[in-house]
Amino acid sequence: SAFEVRQFNRAATSVTTGNTSSFVQGFLRRWIGISGSYDFPLGDAAKGYERANFVFSSGGNIENRLGKVFPFGALPSPSNLTDCGGANLFNFPYLDHGYWQVNAYDAALTKSPGTGSLYNTTLYNLGYTNATGAICWTVMKDAPQNGSWAFDGNCFTGSTAAITRRDGMTGFSNFATGQGGNPLPIELIRFDGFNDGDRNILQWSTATETNNDYFTLKRSVDGIHFESIARLPGAGTSTTLRNYEYADNNPLTGINYYMLMQTDFDGASSNSETIAIKVKAKDFSIVSVRPNPNDGRIFLDFYSDRVGIGYVKVTDLTGRVVKSQLVDLQTELNTFAIELLELSKGIYTLTVVTQDNERVSAPKMIVRQ
Repeated sequence: SAFEVRQFNRAATSVTTGNTSSFVQGFLRRWIGISGSYDFPLGDAAKGYERANFVFSSGGNIENRLGKVFPFGALPSPSNLTDCGGANLFNFPYLDHGYWQVNAYDAALTKSPGTGSLYNTTLYNLGYTNATGAICWTVMKDAPQNGSWAFDGNCFTGSTAAITRRDGMTGFSNFATGQGGNPLPIELIRFDGFNDGDRNILQWSTATETNNDYFTLKRSVDGIHFESIARLPGAGTSTTLRNYEYADNNPLTGINYYMLMQTDFDGASSNSETIAIKVKAKDFSIVSVRPNPNDGRIFLDFYSDRVGIGYVKVTDLTGRVVKSQLVDLQTELNTFAIELLELSKGIYTLTVVTQDNERVSAPKMIVRQ
């Protein structure tokens, strides 16, 4: 090859580590022994010195290796693969200073797949500009040399952007530094639901889970203020499809908004998108009294099948009416703010009464002011 430096001496120390002013700009071919630590002090005019090191525990039947640094024409897409037992997700662009091409050859200088070799790779990255925000790095390998970057060997947890290592690799090809951040706690494939008569069925599926302690299912009448209605255990760490289902046996009349919250073992949590399920309204029914318990201010949501004047009456445990408020009823969902600041701490019943004396009561309400 043009601009090729050849080192026939098989001693690992026969080539130094190089430096920013002393490196091979072009091809370096090294004859190697059965084992040892071999440096390839390579570089190019644009990015400068870029060293690669290979520590062989078995050289296989390979006679020599030829290496060169190349710039990326276009950065490879993030692999989005997880590594180190699921602790790292490689969802960032590759370091942008380029890649190393190191191929194996036999004694006749014929390219070989390099089978039988076993080694650790360390890339000493210098000319990159895009490591900001990343928290994990590893050596990626493009075995077919066609842009198919993937893992080979085993994770090394001490890798940094400047010094990136991977152990137990085999064969030779292209090498580059992949980078990323913490993995998503779950890969949520779907979260949906449907009404089944007097209950709502919620279903969700995960493709992967990482340190997932539990799910919390939340419900809301307005899509803004949510309350927890169920807690289901997660799968911890899983890479297989998981399906979950929960039946809300006491849904609210009208539109129910649901959100799924996932919580890690370390307490960190994340929320899903909101979904909505409509429950057909009865002729005249209270949807919710919120919050309950309360500190003297509540919102009353109820469905009406008529337009007219009504009353909201609050009674204590003796049946005495302690508050009465005139309300203007409209068809469909009605929401009214009720102030109970004058009431003493205790348990009360709230009832909506129409002009023709039809009435409906809510469950017990607790005032805790």
